[in-house]
Amino acid sequence: SMWKGVQWATWYYEEGNALYYTPKIYVEMFSLFTYCMIFGLLYDLCHTLYNPFGPRSIDIPHGLVGGGIRRMAREFAKGCVPPTMENGSCEEMEISFGDASKQN
Repeated sequence: SMWKGVQWATWYYEEGNALYYTPKIYVEMFSLFTYCMIFGLLYDLCHTLYNPFGPRSIDIPHGLVGGGIRRMAREFAKGCVPPTMENGSCEEMEISFGDASKQN
């Protein structure tokens, strides 16, 4: 960050080249490198999780796959099964949530 740059400049102004013989500058540099690397890795992780099928044009487009999965879920909710499944049909199924005569 900019504040660390000002702090390092102040240290260098006060100590000169002797600053590089002290461990504090190396700890600071390691901390800054680690901090930047972690945020870079988090960005890459978010980018990968947003589109797990890949960013290339020859990869499977996740929008089409997601749309197909949503369509299949809607068909299952209506009671339809794809013709590729055993006994595939599109009959309306009655969904019950227990015995209605036992409810108060």
